[in-house]
Amino acid sequence: MPLSPIRLPIPDKRDIYLVFSTSVFVVFTWTIIVFILQLNNLLVLLELVDILFTLVYAFSIDLVESLAVTLLLVITSMMFPRKYLKDNFRSIGPLLILLVAGWAMAFAFRTSKYNPDPQRESEMLAWAGIFFSSVVGTIIMAPRYETIKKIGSGFAERTLLFVNLYVLIGIASAALVIIRNLGIG
Repeated sequence: MPLSPIRLPIPDKRDIYLVFSTSVFVVFTWTIIVFILQLNNLLVLLELVDILFTLVYAFSIDLVESLAVTLLLVITSMMFPRKYLKDNFRSIGPLLILLVAGWAMAFAFRTSKYNPDPQRESEMLAWAGIFFSSVVGTIIMAPRYETIKKIGSGFAERTLLFVNLYVLIGIASAALVIIRNLGIG
């Protein structure tokens, strides 16, 4: 009796690409916004070439970060029951990316120089619990509501406009980082 190949419970390739496009859009756009906000400080401290290479380094890391986020979501979808994440990957994956990015932005602001009141450890622990609960709640509750699934997949489809440009910028940035660090250029 021939052995059948092992089939991993991974989402459809199109769904993975939609989640990747959402990740690329969120990460690259966030980097551009933070760069614009810090540009005034960078102009005072660095020369123009160094400022551009700061952005190049950031874009090359963004591409790796987007791939890592997508891979983490694919692995997570394999751990949850099929009905929660794998069957709804194209709609829940983008929602999770937006949720985690929103929490990361809130945390970055909370611990930044713009906020004079730093958090205490107990407050940080409470926020971590709320973050974990919101992520798990999204995974469990979102498949039950068609409107929420439409919002997630609609957002993912709209990010497809940017993914090719951002990935091209990320690959070009990674190539420039490699060339500069090897001393070729």
